[in-house]
Amino acid sequence: MSGYGAAIEPPAAADLMSASVDGPAAAGAGETSAETTTTNRSDRLIIYNAKLRLVVEDVESSLNALRKMADDLQGYMQGMTSDSINLRIPAPRLEDAMKRAGKLGTVTGRDVAGQDITEEMRDLDIRLRNLQAMHERLLKLLEKGGNVEDLLKVEKELERVTEAIELMKGRIQFLKHAFAYSTLEITLNASV
Repeated sequence: MSGYGAAIEPPAAADLMSASVDGPAAAGAGETSAETTTTNRSDRLIIYNAKLRLVVEDVESSLNALRKMADDLQGYMQGMTSDSINLRIPAPRLEDAMKRAGKLGTVTGRDVAGQDITEEMRDLDIRLRNLQAMHERLLKLLEKGGNVEDLLKVEKELERVTEAIELMKGRIQFLKHAFAYSTLEITLNASV
C-alpha cells in the first residue's frame, strides 16, 4: 500500500495478543483445515511503516510539535536528527498522526507500506506450542531418573529447548509491538 492519497486501514486484528501465544491461531499444532489456512482480510496482521516529507517554516519547532503529537497520541519518539524524526504511533492512530503532521507544512511525499505477519505469527505459535510440549516431556524424563549419561543428554536437550522457547517468545513480543505501534518517519525541509 503506497501512494500519495492511500488511506491506511487500522489493524483490525486488535486481538493479536490472543492469537499469538495462547489463542486459536494454533488450534492443533500440525493440523491443517480450511479454518486454519484461510484468513479473512480483517483478520490479517499488518505492520505499517509510513514516511512523510514536509516543507515547513521552522524545522526545529516542527520537530518539537511532532514529538508532542506522538505523546498526545500515546506514541513515542524513536529517534531524531536535525531534520527528521522517527515516531512509533499506535497503529489505529497512524492515519490521524499523518494528517496532523501534514498540517505543519506542505506534504511533498507520502509513502505507506504494510508487511503481513499473519502466517509468521501462526507459524511461531505452532512452533512455540510444540517446543513447550517437548519441554514438558523432557522434564518428565528428567524426573524419572536414569543413568548419569542419559540424564546429562536430557539436561543438554532441555537447555537447548528452553533457549529456543525464549528466542521464539522474544520474536513474538517483537512482532506484537511492531503490529501495535506503526513507524512514522518524517523528514522536514525548511521553506525557501
